[in-house]
Amino acid sequence: LNAMLDQLLQLARIGSEKMLEKDKKINLDEIVNNSIKKWKPSASEKKINITSKVPKNVWVYADRVYLELISDNLLSNAIKYGKMHGNIFFSWEENLNSLAIQDDGIGISQEHLPNIFNRFYRADESRSSVNTGNGLGLSIVKKLASLQGIDINAESIPNIGSTFYLRFRQ
Repeated sequence: LNAMLDQLLQLARIGSEKMLEKDKKINLDEIVNNSIKKWKPSASEKKINITSKVPKNVWVYADRVYLELISDNLLSNAIKYGKMHGNIFFSWEENLNSLAIQDDGIGISQEHLPNIFNRFYRADESRSSVNTGNGLGLSIVKKLASLQGIDINAESIPNIGSTFYLRFRQ
């Protein structure tokens, strides 16, 4: 209940935020590595390997705090829905100006994929019974991305994994 309240308060603050610094150049490798460091203990519990192939010289226009929240949320979801001894990959596609966060976890069925960014949406009972949550994390990610002009989308195959793409403006 406390986690849900915190996320609802976060959503409320985001909606009223006036100090967004979306035009700052941010080093993406630094953001990704900070998230990896923060979530490494959780990944270690499931023996999940996290790899970043984001070059050190990648700079994007974003708000640092919001981009950190996006990265943290996507990584924590990848761990939560990842399999034991699984893998998570961060990679940069320069020609698309896009960051991909890929896992080899339980995946999301095609029927649920269009709704995953909706508030309080939980994909299905099997995901909900194994992993607790309230369906706010990805809606927060979507809102934060939208405020910064970052396009976000996802691809997923059940029992194969999911990939989330963040496409930054140039």
